[in-house]
Amino acid sequence: MFEGGHIFSGRDPEHQTYRSRAHLASIIGLLGPPPPEFVARGHLCAKFFSKQGLWSDCGTSRQGLRLTALCPGEFDGGIPLNPPRALEEMETNLQGKDKEAFLCLMRKMLQWDPARRSTAKELLHDPWLKGQL
Repeated sequence: MFEGGHIFSGRDPEHQTYRSRAHLASIIGLLGPPPPEFVARGHLCAKFFSKQGLWSDCGTSRQGLRLTALCPGEFDGGIPLNPPRALEEMETNLQGKDKEAFLCLMRKMLQWDPARRSTAKELLHDPWLKGQL
């Protein structure tokens, strides 16, 4: 739970229910595109990504949202990507050093590559959780 909801809803705009493609699209909206080497390791990568490693932008929709064109290596889940979101904009309850420290904690968890994520044990020693600001 984050800000009274979920960071990644996974609610598919076409089917109005949870779908993996919508979940993946919302992760891309926050973290940006996954590294090509991460995509290449996935056994379902062909289901969600085209075959090569190019990313591009195709402009703005009538609603003012940035749209991503389907290019080789792009998310190909059959739905458009949401506009990019910044974690700083999503966090509205904290201010100043508390907010900075909390966002630092969140970034330790929100990594594409599991090897780059902090472990639960490491997170227990985070200054924000320990109140050491």
